[in-house]
Amino acid sequence: MQEIRLTDWLNGPKEAVLLDVRETDEFCQGHVPGARNLPLSAIASWKESLSPQQPYAVMCQMGSRAQMAVERLAEEGFQQLLLVRGGFGTYQGPVEKGDGHE
Repeated sequence: MQEIRLTDWLNGPKEAVLLDVRETDEFCQGHVPGARNLPLSAIASWKESLSPQQPYAVMCQMGSRAQMAVERLAEEGFQQLLLVRGGFGTYQGPVEKGDGHE
């Protein structure tokens, strides 16, 4: 499993889609701009909406849920997965609120 720091993703070329696997209420309270919310608790339903060829950077609050999501996605054949170290708990940049669909 490849790891990346959130600051490296933010300052990099954004080839990987940022997936935030925290629960929807956590995401709505504040998230990294541009992140897509796909709660770990609903992974069985949302993994079908993802492309195995797309790179994904997976984050949560501190890292444990993101690691579980990366492991589950890898079992489903996803290969371009990055585990975001530290997660939202270490993020100090601009924050968006709401579900991202406003």
